[in-house]
Order: sequence, then structure tokens, then C-alpha cells
Amino acid sequence: MLPKVQKTEPHIEAILNLIGATVSRAREARGWTQKDLALKMGISRQTLSKVERGNPGTSVGTYLALCWFLGIKMEFAHHSPESVNSDTGASYVDIISTDPKTTPTSVHVQRKITLDGNF
Repeated sequence: MLPKVQKTEPHIEAILNLIGATVSRAREARGWTQKDLALKMGISRQTLSKVERGNPGTSVGTYLALCWFLGIKMEFAHHSPESVNSDTGASYVDIISTDPKTTPTSVHVQRKITLDGNF
């Protein structure tokens, strides 16, 4: 089981809001109500509403399954302070993406490493 998303940092909130808004637009573009999509996905309308509002209490799997079902490809970079080596200055950024052509819970992570902090 995938973990629940926790709102701990502003970039997490921004990512969840972006995904939620994208899900909402994709649903509306198909002419579906929240109830319509929830029934198709086997989730409650309340859960879908939480996703569309970027609620961090919803499982990562639900976010990924909705993106997959709606054909949404998401890609974003995650760079945290822990990714910087204070001794060498080397750091990394994780490029996180979903692909509607794969399974609903597939997440691809590509790590890019730099020695000078420029990506």
C-alpha cells in the first residue's frame, strides 16, 4: 500500500494543488461530474473532491490512479536541502513523473547529480 501524502513543505502543497487542478480540468473537459468520475474510478465523490483541492490526506496511489485514468502525464523536480553534500557541494534533484501509458501506480524517478549545484 502506498503511503498517504503529508503536507510538510510548501513545494508538496504546490504539487498537490497542481495535480488537483489538472484532474479537475481533465474531468470537466470530458463533461463528467465529480460523481461520474468517482463512480468510474471506484472511489467516493468526497475523495475525488479532496484530490481536486490538493488535500494531502489522500493516498499517493489515488492521485496516480486518477492521473493514469485521465491520461495525465505529470513531471516535476524535487530538490530538498538534504540533497546537498555540505562537504563537497555536490547535490541532486529527482525528476518524478507519471506516464499514462504504464500502470496506474507507476512512478518514474530519475536522479540528476551535479557537482556545482547547477542543473
